[in-house]
Amino acid sequence: SGLYQQDGRLVIVPRVYTGNTLTFPLNPNPRLYYDRPDETIAKYTLEDYVPKLLKAAPEIDGFYVDSMGSWGDFINYRRDHFIYAKYPLAVDHEGNPVLRNLSSHYEYVEEFRRRMHAMGKFVFLNGVNGQGGDRNGSTDHDASRATSRFFLAALADFSGIESGTKTTVERMGVYRVMSGKKPYA
Repeated sequence: SGLYQQDGRLVIVPRVYTGNTLTFPLNPNPRLYYDRPDETIAKYTLEDYVPKLLKAAPEIDGFYVDSMGSWGDFINYRRDHFIYAKYPLAVDHEGNPVLRNLSSHYEYVEEFRRRMHAMGKFVFLNGVNGQGGDRNGSTDHDASRATSRFFLAALADFSGIESGTKTTVERMGVYRVMSGKKPYA
């Protein structure tokens, strides 16, 4: 499920604040390698981990899906992942085809929500905001640009972001537009 950089190496994120660790961002598309026996993060989560949690604690009313604001900003050059994408590919600033990891996360949340709603469970997404941003001077049309998670709010029963004191009335207005009548924290 690992993402590839343009040079074919795995995307690796150093995280010094967690004690000099490395994180490997993943493609959570639930259809990734559906036609092969390969294990993926989505297969593990949807077919093994979540069912075990629900069996052990059937009183769970829903799930909190964390870090939507972190992992969607990556782009994936891994061509063998492209054929499993439901949504169109994008291009990087040089015009190379890439898969936005935000699209893969959207696909994952769609499937996760479908399964949870079929069982009467709720889905809370953390890190859902309406702001994109610049990453290294990229334009709005560049897939390497930090992207908005605006449309993830449509899939969530509840959304939120850890913004603390940075929250303004204007930002809360955007969150209200994103969420409609659904709660936003």
